[in-house]
Amino acid sequence: MESGAAAKGDTLWGHPKGLAFLAFTEMWERFSFYGMRGLLILYMVQELLLPGRIENVAGMDAYRGVVEAVFGPLSTQAFASQTFGLYSGFVYFTPLFGGLLADRWLGSRKTVMIGIALMTAGHFAMIFDWSFLLALLLLVLGSGCLKGNIAAQVGHLYPCDEEGRRSRGFTIFSTGINIGAILGPLVCGLLAQVYGWHYGFGLAGAMMLVAAVVYFTGLPHFAAERVKPGAGAHHDHPPMTGRDWQMMALLGVVMLISVMWSLAYDQLANVGLLFVAERVALDTPLGSIPVPWFASEDALASVLIVPVLIVLWR
Repeated sequence: MESGAAAKGDTLWGHPKGLAFLAFTEMWERFSFYGMRGLLILYMVQELLLPGRIENVAGMDAYRGVVEAVFGPLSTQAFASQTFGLYSGFVYFTPLFGGLLADRWLGSRKTVMIGIALMTAGHFAMIFDWSFLLALLLLVLGSGCLKGNIAAQVGHLYPCDEEGRRSRGFTIFSTGINIGAILGPLVCGLLAQVYGWHYGFGLAGAMMLVAAVVYFTGLPHFAAERVKPGAGAHHDHPPMTGRDWQMMALLGVVMLISVMWSLAYDQLANVGLLFVAERVALDTPLGSIPVPWFASEDALASVLIVPVLIVLWR
């Protein structure tokens, strides 16, 4: 297989076959991620952090001491929201190190495998009270290994001169992400409401196992790993030009905008769900609507707009 591109003839519907496996891997991984995320703040506020339960969480006293040393004394809801915020922030910060790990030492495939293993362990650790903080740590580390590297593998499936087809491939990949983001809160939220929180968390772990099976099945269809320079190898790179520095500055602006947007967006699954639980009439003739279902709305809108985006891109 040619490095950086899928082999010719190894295509499905005009795209490399590896795209389908990567999209389905990410779909089930996002099912797990967003399914658990839709339960997290509600679980903490309504059950885990209440007297009689919080004492069961290993390391909670030390963790709370550190958080309140920074933010001051916190109510149960405020402490839960700070915990959610720290978790969400580190989930999107650690891919920086996951990319470095893949590029310098392990390669994207091994790093993604490690990420899947860590996230699977993290989701199953959510089932037990004592391992709650350990579960969040495992999920943060696992997401750092997986998130950026699986997306990079999508780009490596296409030759460098096929930007249009690569962009359409990423649109398909993103659709898989959003389908998982729709289904996760719907199914995990329903299970949690009918059978209990830990059934929802357990399903999230089971779906990570499905993601692992899909990823391992698709390995023969992924682009070859890029050859890494040997130990002590030295490469002379040309100095950055004025145009290069302009692009770096623009990337910095885009990153700043993305950070500001994310601060607001993540409130949907944080205080947003608490607002729904406390202020929205959820009872219907067919039964009570699970609160985590409201976390699926944004992803549903993203899927519905994809055909329009594909037409506009063409």
